Amino acid sequence: NGVVSPEPELLKDQAVWQIGHKEYLSIQATDDGWDYSIYDCSFGEIDGGQIDLESITIQECRDMLLQDLGWQSRNFTEMDFDMVDTIPRAAAGKKNSEECL
Repeated sequence: NGVVSPEPELLKDQAVWQIGHKEYLSIQATDDGWDYSIYDCSFGEIDGGQIDLESITIQECRDMLLQDLGWQSRNFTEMDFDMVDTIPRAAAGKKNSEECL
């Protein structure tokens, strides 16, 4: 009928991806751009910051971060944000002595 809808993922204001087998990248919209956190395989935060570019999409932000980290050639899989977002808080008080495989 001539109606074109934007891709649903372009409308997202938060997302989490598993990067390779060992890291996770979480991105959330802010008033000024995007906040991001990078977690290791046990969901310990290893980096984070803000991208002050509100004109880019969440996918463009992800791609910029992957490029900056040298991870652009790694596979990534989108995860359920609500499920993954609760894991770092739940694990915050636990010490994990196991190495990530």
